[in-house]
Parts: sequence; C-alpha cells; structure tokens
Amino acid sequence: MPNWNPLNNADKYGIINTLSSTIANIELIERDYLPNLRTDSELALISDYAGEHKNARFNILSYLLADRPGILSIWDHERMSIRRKFLGDGRRLAFKSLGDKNKQKALGPFLASASSINGVLFCVAIDKRIQSISYRGLPSSTDIAEWSSLSWSPKVFEKLVRVLHFGNFLVAGLCRPEQNLMWITDDDEIVANDTFHKDACRIYSRIRQHYCQDNLGKLTCGMAGKFNDNRRAEDLVSIVDVVGGAVSEILSSISPEDFPKSRKVVTPILKRLSTKSQVILSWLAEQKGSLKKIILVIRPSNAGKIQFSILNLLNLTGMAKGRFGLWLPPDKGWIQSIKSW
Repeated sequence: MPNWNPLNNADKYGIINTLSSTIANIELIERDYLPNLRTDSELALISDYAGEHKNARFNILSYLLADRPGILSIWDHERMSIRRKFLGDGRRLAFKSLGDKNKQKALGPFLASASSINGVLFCVAIDKRIQSISYRGLPSSTDIAEWSSLSWSPKVFEKLVRVLHFGNFLVAGLCRPEQNLMWITDDDEIVANDTFHKDACRIYSRIRQHYCQDNLGKLTCGMAGKFNDNRRAEDLVSIVDVVGGAVSEILSSISPEDFPKSRKVVTPILKRLSTKSQVILSWLAEQKGSLKKIILVIRPSNAGKIQFSILNLLNLTGMAKGRFGLWLPPDKGWIQSIKSW
C-alpha cells in the first residue's frame, strides 16, 4: 500500500498538485521510497533554514517529519551517547560550526544515528530569482493583512508562508486523520519574539486546514532552544541544519546549464566542495536505514513560470555504489576526525 496521499485537486493546489502526483508516481516505481508514518498518534515536524548568505543561489527549507517511536527509540539513545562522548559541554552541532574538532568527530556518528529515524528528510531549495511562491513579487501590506494584523516585513512573511506551505504539504502527504503534530522550528526571524511566534502558529493552523481537512489532531508549536528535553529538540534541528548547509553549497556549485534534466543522468560536480559538505552529501545519497530523503529544487522556467526537480543525489556526486571519494586533500583537521569513525 502506498504511503503517500496525493492531493488530487489541480484547481485548488496548482503546481503543488503536480508535485504531489510526481512523488506518488516515484513511490510506485521505487520501492521503500517513503516511510509509513500513520501507525502512531504523534508526529513531529522539524524545520530549519539555510542559504541566506549572499553567495548562495538558493534559499533552503529543510524538514524532518518523523513519528514518536522513530525519535524516541534508537536515535534518542544513540544521540545521548554521542553527546556524552563528543559534545559534553552542551554544544550544538551546526553546519557553520564544523570547524571544531569535537564536532567534526561527532558528525559521522551523528548522521549514522539519524538514519535510524522512521521519517523523511525533505529539503526544498528555492532559486533566489523567485521572489514569491504565492504572489507576484513580495507580498504587499494588503496581502499580509489578509493573514495577520502584525507588522510582518514582506520578506519575512514570504519566508514564513514558504515554510508553512511546504511543511504542511509534506504532512498532508504522509499523515492520517486525528494524528497530533508538533512543529519545532529553529530560532529564526519568522518567530522573532513570542508575539510573532504565536502568530506564526495561528497562520500554520490556517494553512494546515488548506492541505489537511479531515479530523485534524492537536497542533503544538515550539522553538528548539526553549525545550527542556536534554537537548533532544536541538539535536533534531541539527539534522536539518547540517543537511541544509550542505545542500546550499552543492546547488550553488552547479551552473544552471549543467543542472540535471533527469534523475537518471549523472552530472558530476567539478567545483571543489568543502569536506563537511562531501561527508553530509555522501550520507544523503546512502539508501539504507529507516530515514528517507527527498531533495526538491524550484527554479524559474524559460516561460517565466516556475519548475521543480526532484534530485537523485547520485546524479550530482558521480558516486559508485553509494560511496563518495573525498577530494584530496581534505580540509584542515578532517583527516583525523574521519579516521575516528
């Protein structure tokens, strides 16, 4: 039985409906493409955001959707062991901080442990030439007023709408009625303070009803840094953080004319990538463990509209049998870190 619920309403969802149908078709061809997340009553959606520095060509929205047993069983035990061994001072793993030797040593085991999660890693890369996915240009004050009475800036509101639309799209595709959902976001401008956080949760609920209309369970929202859970929420955010950083780097290294036109065409990257991105991308391309991975890229089309691609990372790395040969020499400090794995 397929695990994906197609939207099946082109008039209501437009290109998102096409994306939903594409995922459904891939699942019919590729066995074990998506996890079954309908057996438990509790789901968690974790999100983080990358690519906002000026050299990045894409804004990256990274999500992890998982059920409660998928988080609390093997992964939670292993991540506590990794913390005791490498991150005993309470530090958090992040893509930007992987110059730290202890964090480098933690990265390999940390990614390996994440593979045990029953869930899906969903990365959405949106070309920065696209100002808005919902409006012609950035949302106007009138557009924002239809959703909120707060003084959202157009840029931040557009980011919020993107985060909530794609997050709810993912949940709608994999959830069942009456499941409770916890949305955990990293501390970010879309939840700049308690007032905007509450408003973001209210808007989340409204968009959720657009995608999931039948017998919705309870929705809870939280920021990772405010949980009192032995840093579990922060470690979940770390998974999407490091993935988003690596995907941002790899997509910024591909010229538009070299972008893969098919999931079956190999397009090796000729530009040197950082060692940390190579390690993360090698893990992303692995097809083992319970965690599934989808990389979606949205770009302008030649006709002035938008187009999407669902990437097979093997196409971009040129890996053979899931193994990725690191560029030599590795970046400073990584040789000893990698040997420790």
